[in-house]
Formats: sequence, C-alpha cells, structure tokens
Amino acid sequence: MESKQHNRVTEPAYQSTNEESVSVDGSNLKENTRQPSDLADLQERVTHLQCLVDFVNSELAHLVTFRQQVLEGNLDKVTYQDIYYLFRVGDVVISRHKGEHQLYQIFAVTGGRQCLSRAKHTPYDSDLDSDEKNSALGIGVWTTLKVDAYILGSDDGKRIFPIPIRLRVQPFTGERKITDLPVFPVRFHKSGQDIRKRLQNRGRKFLVCAGHKRYRGATVKSPLEDIGRAISAAGRGGRRSPDVKLEKLENEMQNDQIREVRSDVYIDLDTYYHHQAGVDLSKATIRRSRMTPREVVEQFSTSIRVVENNYSSGDVEVDETLTDEFLMSHRDRLYPEKVENLVQDPEALELLPHQVPAYDFRSRQWGELKLILAAV
Repeated sequence: MESKQHNRVTEPAYQSTNEESVSVDGSNLKENTRQPSDLADLQERVTHLQCLVDFVNSELAHLVTFRQQVLEGNLDKVTYQDIYYLFRVGDVVISRHKGEHQLYQIFAVTGGRQCLSRAKHTPYDSDLDSDEKNSALGIGVWTTLKVDAYILGSDDGKRIFPIPIRLRVQPFTGERKITDLPVFPVRFHKSGQDIRKRLQNRGRKFLVCAGHKRYRGATVKSPLEDIGRAISAAGRGGRRSPDVKLEKLENEMQNDQIREVRSDVYIDLDTYYHHQAGVDLSKATIRRSRMTPREVVEQFSTSIRVVENNYSSGDVEVDETLTDEFLMSHRDRLYPEKVENLVQDPEALELLPHQVPAYDFRSRQWGELKLILAAV
C-alpha cells in the first residue's frame, strides 16, 4: 500500500525535462519537428492537389478559357454547348422589346443542358413548363436555356419595383454570334456603354412622364402584354380584381393592332393599371424557373409503383445557391421604392421600361406609347 502511494506522489502529471527544450525563437522544437507520418500525409495531399490541377488543365481548359473571355467581354461567337456559361446571375443583359432596347438584370439561370434521362413522363413532370411537357426529350437532347430576369416598373407613378420576366434561348447548331442571340450580356455590345447612358436618360424621363403630353407616332403593339404577364404572376401570389378576366385580356392582346397616334394624350399609370386593368404589378412574385428533371436525373424506373432515380449532378443546388445569394445581396431592390430615391441611381434608371400607358383623346382609348416620342 505504501509503495502505491509513493508512486502517485513521485509521478507528476506533467514533467519538464531537458529533452523538451525551447528553441531560440521561443517555439517548441518537438512541436516544430514533423514526424515521418506527417510528411507522408502532406505528400499525399500535394499529390491529390496536383491530380486535380492536371484534371482541370486537361479536361476543363476550354471552360476556364471560355469563362475568362466571358468576363472580359471579348468573345465573338458561342456554341449552344457553352450557352449556359455565357450568362451569370447578376449580369445586365440586353434584348429587343417591341423594337426598342431594354435592359434586364438576371436573378436566375437554368436549362441549356443535355438530358440524361430517356423517359418522356416522370414523377416531376408537374413542375415543367407546358412546352417541355409536350416535347419528347431523349438522352443527349439539349433543353431550352431559361434566363429569369427583371425590369423595374411602376403602376402608380409613385413606387418603383421589379417586374419579373423570363427570357429564352432555344437550342441551335453550330456557332452563332453572341449579338445575334435574342438576349445577351450588354458588355458584348460594341456600343454597350452608350446604350446604358441613353437608357439611363430614358429612365429619368419615365420618372417624370405623367400628365398631359403631345404624341406623334405609332403605338406599341400589345399594350396589355405586361398586364397579362403580371396576371400570370398573380396566380403565384399576386392580386387582381375579381371582375378582371384573364381570357378577355389575352383576346385583347391578340386582337390589338399598331395604330398611328397624332393627338394629345394623358399618361396616368395609376388609372390604367388599377382601374382600367384592375391589376397590381407590384405583387408579381420574383421566383426562378424550375429545372427540367431530365437534366439532372440520369434514370427513372419504368414502373408506376416504384420510383427509382439516380441524381448524377448537383446542378440544381448550384443554380439555387447562386440565385439565393443574389437575392439576399439585392433584397432592397426587391421591394417598392419611392421614385425620388432612384433619380440618382443609374443602375436602377437603366432598367426602367421604354413604354408607358396613355389615354388617346382623339380615339378615346388606352394605348401603350413609346416614351421617347412623348413630348411635353
């Protein structure tokens, strides 16, 4: 018993010896000395990293070079195989809308990939657009690229808010000039900076356009197009008056013809949208397009009762993460803002629309007019 007690007293929990010395700089020599096992682990990590670098340089060199050219804006042509990488969330893109330049800001990009599944009908078909449901997409077939973006608009002349719109690029063969695409990043336009400055000036005019004006020119075809789009969004959380029939508006849009206007007009967004059309554009929901399941699911079971699928890529998560990060960093832009707060914001001014609804005193009907032709 005495021997055991003696051992407890004479064996301290920590014992400092001369072997565990301190170096000149004050660090512990034992801690700084790597064991052979540590060196082997480090060498293995370096080898794995070199393997990854070699893989990127050999298999992904084209994409690395392509993305660099996209960032610099010095690319001339693109194949559909690379179309997805041409657009980035947050990019400002340009398109022709009713004959006029219109800028949009992207908040989501999806599609533009090859189908991995042969199945025509899947358990996820309820999530597809109608055009995708009716198309027999087989393995290797390219899907339509969907670019979800928004412009800024107003339905009362007092608040500015985002209005979502979906832009598309259909599959094509061979190479195509980027500027020939229906929509492309504005930095690829040779006069991109001049266009942005011009649209910023147009946006300032939009903010003060309400009231009695003179107009000499043609109307913009389909003045109810934006209203119809807003009503479609109303089904996803928007509001519209119960007496407004979507079918009626769609028929008016189809039957509407461009006409010449040479008279005084009155621009009144509040009366047009809230009383004439009965919609609230500010309620349009910002939401991304659903990815086609066949792009990420490699195989579906042909049995109705048993559903088995192999997810072969994480593209869904990547697309959703990019969208979420953008919306979080631009959340202030997603809510109505007073007009006076945007007068000095060029990034907001360039996203305002090029057309305004106005009442034609001569024909006694509403129409959508080109903003640049409306004179005081």
